[in-house]
Amino acid sequence: MSNLPFYSIVNALATTPPELVHQIIDDLRVWDVLRLLCHNNERVNASLLSHPLCRKLLGHDAEALSKTRAVAQFYWDFFREINVCLAKSDYYYYWRTAPWVLNLNIHCVEPNDYKHVLWNMLTRLYENIRQQGLVVDLNRYLPPGTAPLRSFSCFPEAGEFPSFEELKDHWQIIKQAKANLVAQTSSQLLWAADLLEANPDILKRTLDPEQKQRPNTAHIVSVMRGKAAKIVRTVRRAPGKVFTPSEHFRYHFFPIIPFDAVLTELLRLMQKYGITANNQRVSKGEESQSHPGPHSHPPSIWLAAHTLIKGMPYFFISLPVDRQKLASERVANDDGDVFRTGNTPWSDKPQQYESVEVDTPYFTPHQAGVDVCFLRWGFEGYEPHDKREMNWLESFVTMYRYLKSLEDKESGAS
Repeated sequence: MSNLPFYSIVNALATTPPELVHQIIDDLRVWDVLRLLCHNNERVNASLLSHPLCRKLLGHDAEALSKTRAVAQFYWDFFREINVCLAKSDYYYYWRTAPWVLNLNIHCVEPNDYKHVLWNMLTRLYENIRQQGLVVDLNRYLPPGTAPLRSFSCFPEAGEFPSFEELKDHWQIIKQAKANLVAQTSSQLLWAADLLEANPDILKRTLDPEQKQRPNTAHIVSVMRGKAAKIVRTVRRAPGKVFTPSEHFRYHFFPIIPFDAVLTELLRLMQKYGITANNQRVSKGEESQSHPGPHSHPPSIWLAAHTLIKGMPYFFISLPVDRQKLASERVANDDGDVFRTGNTPWSDKPQQYESVEVDTPYFTPHQAGVDVCFLRWGFEGYEPHDKREMNWLESFVTMYRYLKSLEDKESGAS
């Protein structure tokens, strides 16, 4: 009978005389009785209310039984969502000394512990829901207009412990925030895969040490898309599961980056076509003076130039970081800025780079330190990168393609 689905057992008990049901209940754990209660079968409920021990454990009337059922059902749903054992045999809570009763046979529960059935479920719900909010700051991913998440204390004082309804509402908000976080993470990785697939001649995987186009770009793109699908799939299967880590979000830098040679070429083209002059970005009104000729750049190109040059010196880090600690890393300056480029007109190089002799502009991850120097601390590797990184890359590709096409037209005309 134990191999049958639980709903089949409930249906069988519903057609069994109450006297036999009572004998079966005598052999059950407290949690098994609560599972029977969750199915809310009228005849099984009647057998539970007529069982002397169940009346003490679950409540003496239909109203008390309904309250216990609501807590047990949420308890069941929650721990199935986070894929954690529902009834542990060796569980102790630091704010009480009563044994973990859900795994005990109903006849093994001491009379003083009857009141702990609901309390055990509520305290375990509280602790696990509290931990869900410790992984990342979910307030950044709440739906618009949602109040910030309530802060749960590790040791709640009297009167601080939330009600069952508050716990349930809090969990629903956490799931919404986690869904938004996962959606942003997966969509960002898919966006990066699409951009790399469309531009394999100028972009590469940041962790790839080679400065030449790989023949297996299709495989790299496929892996990135597979990772994005896995992030979404894992959360769909277990909405409360701790986030799926990914190497693509483990570092300060975005998972794709232009080749060093392409950076060098872009700087040359920007100078040639009047986007920059004397290591400064030329304003739109000064274009004809800096680069007299037939070319008049559209507003979108000037916007891309502004985004490109503004983001050239450093990686965008939207998350709060300990800049004092970051400044001690070899890849950061005294202010804790993690730099994107070295020896370009807009690079503010740390002192560590002064002894580095490089003829062409380069991207910091390839010239200073190893990848572990760029790790995002704590649990930040679960979160998406700053959206400004996407804007910067998009501006880079737009600017390079536009200026390269101008030069190709000139070469063809000549």
